[in-house]
Amino acid sequence: MRFQCHVGHGWSWDALLTHKSDQLEAAVWAASRLFVERAILQRQIASRLQRANGDPAQAGQLDALSQIDERKSRELQEMLGELALVASEQQAGLAPARERSVAYERQLSPVSRKESSNAD
Repeated sequence: MRFQCHVGHGWSWDALLTHKSDQLEAAVWAASRLFVERAILQRQIASRLQRANGDPAQAGQLDALSQIDERKSRELQEMLGELALVASEQQAGLAPARERSVAYERQLSPVSRKESSNAD
């Protein structure tokens, strides 16, 4: 069974599933990092507000929001751990497809295209 995207790239079902799983993992890691970055920024702003004798209620609200963002980041990281466990169990029979997917991604990456065009 094969799948084809709108531009014509062909995928076996296992390679496509692996590729989409990798994309999902990268997106969730990015979201987790953004929660942490926003939490840090909120704490920094709260600290500066307190030092500048700003609104203590606003500083407290920002601090509370930073704790929520840190919790959300931890929840996403826990979810990633669970996904990795499930993926490792599923990948046991799909290892060759993963290798094909990684090789295909290298073919499509701008670096690979640039390197191949420089070789001409």
